Order: sequence, then C-alpha cells, then structure tokens
Amino acid sequence: MLSSSARWAALAALWFLLSVPVRAAEDEPAATGGSAPPAAENEGPAEPVIPAGQEELLAAMLGKGAALPGGCKLDAGDVDRSSIKATYACSEGNVVFQLTHPSNAPAKATHTTHFAITLLSGTPPAGLAEAVEQLVRSREGTFEWKQGHTKSKPMSASHLAVGAVALVAIIAIGWLLRRRTSARST
Repeated sequence: MLSSSARWAALAALWFLLSVPVRAAEDEPAATGGSAPPAAENEGPAEPVIPAGQEELLAAMLGKGAALPGGCKLDAGDVDRSSIKATYACSEGNVVFQLTHPSNAPAKATHTTHFAITLLSGTPPAGLAEAVEQLVRSREGTFEWKQGHTKSKPMSASHLAVGAVALVAIIAIGWLLRRRTSARST
C-alpha cells in the first residue's frame, strides 16, 4: 500500500500532467509575443457566411415560382452557414446546384459577382443552368456576405504532442506505482 505522502505526490504529478496541454494552449499567444486573441478568434478562422433574414431574396434568386427551362421548378432550398443547395424537380429527375462564396468554389464553378454556382447532381435540361445563373445575377446585387467564424479551431501538432507525452507519463507513473506496491507485498 502507498503511504499518504506517496499518494499525494502521485495525485499532484497526475494533475500537473493533465494540465500541461491546457497551459500550453493558454500560453501559446504569449510565447509568440502576442496577446490572447479575442473570443471570436478562438472559434477558428473567419469565413464568408450567409446572414440571417435572406430567405426571401434567396428564394427569388433561385427561381421560386418561376417557369424554368425543361419544365423544372424549384423544389427545395437548403441554406447552411456558407452555402445554399437548390434542388429543382425536372421531368427527367432532380437537379441540384450549390451556391457558395466565390473564394470557396471549385474551379469548375460558374462565377457571378457574389456567388459561385456548382452542379452537384443530376443532368440539367437545356437552358436550366443558364437560367439559374441569370436569376442569381439579376438579384445578387442586394445580397451581402458577412464574415463569421467556424465552430471549432483545429488542434495544433504541438498540443497533440504535449497530450501524447502526458499520456505516456501517466501510464509510466501508474506502472511504477503498481510495481512498487506489488514489490512491497512480496
């Protein structure tokens, strides 16, 4: 059995090792000579996001209620933080386009002033892609992207390394304490 002071020493070592990754994360800005970043910066890098309250504009931009080529009609629109998926019901099946900020678009996207339009799935009938592009161009002048932050910041390699070292140290301390305890009992 461990003495009381040995147990306290083991608990103190365990607490120290578990708090090292937290301390490293807190000290990182100071180590580079900067100050602690504002809370918003801790959430991740800024990116273009779609502000709330744009639903009617986006619906009109995507052709809600409009007669579209190939007998297509806007069936669904899905808006997340940084993109819009528009599903069109056409006689030969659904066609899905995605609108994103031009800075986040793949090379094959069609670019307008404020958006990049990418075909995600389906085969658009003749004229549909062009009609969607024209609808977007005709109404995008009143749309404005906002700068927002991603939900999480990726963990750096240094934090992972510190965590791995702490885990190995905890395992080693546990093994030594167990070995010491079993050696005393024999």
